[in-house]
Amino acid sequence: QLTRGNTSTNYSVNNASGNWWYHNSSAAEGQYRAQIFANDTAGNEDLSVIRYFIVDSTTPTVTILSPSNSTTSNTTMNFNVSVLDANATSGILQLTRATVSTNYTLTNVSGIWGVHNSSMTEGQYVARFFIQDAAGNLNASENVTFTLSVAPAVFILSPSNSTTTNTTMNFNVSVLEANPHTVLVQLTRGNISTNYTMANSSGIWGVHNSSMTEGQYRAQIFANDTIGNANISE
Repeated sequence: QLTRGNTSTNYSVNNASGNWWYHNSSAAEGQYRAQIFANDTAGNEDLSVIRYFIVDSTTPTVTILSPSNSTTSNTTMNFNVSVLDANATSGILQLTRATVSTNYTLTNVSGIWGVHNSSMTEGQYVARFFIQDAAGNLNASENVTFTLSVAPAVFILSPSNSTTTNTTMNFNVSVLEANPHTVLVQLTRGNISTNYTMANSSGIWGVHNSSMTEGQYRAQIFANDTIGNANISE
C-alpha cells in the first residue's frame, strides 16, 4: 500500500521464488509511506513492515544574488545564491580565472547559500554554482562573469610640497600594483607640460631631471597597469 498525502493505493505484488516485487513506472513527486500486507493460507497476517521514501526528479531552482555581471574594485567578495529546493544538500562555487578553476563549499543559511572570499586578485572571472539535492538532482547551469579591476596605488616620495634651490631633482614614487605597466611624471610650469617616463626599481619608480629652471611646478603622476587601470590622482 502506497500512501502519498491523504491518498492510499493498494498494489498486488508478484512472487519470484520467494522474492515478492512490484514495479511502478508512474510515481509522482512527493513523500510516500509504503506498507506491506502479507498473509498465508492459514490467515496469519503481518502488517509491520513500513518504509518511507521521497520521489524527487526536479533540479533545484537557483538564482544568483551576488556578484553581478559587472566590473568591481573590491578584492573581498560575497558569493550568494537563493535556492528553492526543500531537499538541497550541497553547494559548490567554482571560480575560473585565466583557465584556472578553484572550488569553494557554499554554506546554507535559510535557503541562501554563500561563501566569502577575501583574497581576490585582478582579472576576469566566471563564477559557476553547483547545487545538488538529496535525490542527486544537480543544477550546474547558473553562472556569472565579472571583472576585478583595481587601479595602482601611488605614493609620492619626492619632491615634497616645498621651495628648493636645487636645479637637479629626483622624482620618485612608490607604486603598489601586482601588474604595473607604465608610470609617467608630468611637469607643468606656466602653461607648458612635459612628460617623463619613470623607471621601476623594486616598486620605486623614478626619473632624474638635471635641467630644472626657476619657477613654480606642478608634478602629476600617471600610473597604469597591464589591464588598463589608471591612477592620475597624485
